Amino acid sequence: MAWDRIPGGSDLLRVLGPEPNFGDAAIVSVELASETCRLLIETVLSAKAPRVRVAFELTGLIALSLEKAEGPDILDGLTVRVLPERTVVDDTRSGWRTGSLTELTLFALSGLRGSITARVLSVSIASID
Repeated sequence: MAWDRIPGGSDLLRVLGPEPNFGDAAIVSVELASETCRLLIETVLSAKAPRVRVAFELTGLIALSLEKAEGPDILDGLTVRVLPERTVVDDTRSGWRTGSLTELTLFALSGLRGSITARVLSVSIASID
């Protein structure tokens, strides 16, 4: 897993443990703009980790493949992986850019599922009282 290579990832690992999978977490909101996506989820309280709200900020969107199935947006898991460096079209500069990309994949029990690929992913975490 690539959490240690993502801004805010070490904080997430400190709170949720070395292998967070976000099973049974609820997707609270998804905000899309032309070049960004913000995904907010809430984890469930478990014996291993507290209940928290996690925000994923993806900028420089490359690919978006999301679909909505029946029911509430409840995750079965969530993975993040850093893809090998490659050259992609850079729409903001009307040219080409080489760099690594990050892919966030949502596995759903119900509701929203799919993947988002972007140039930059950061994560922030907040406790829920």
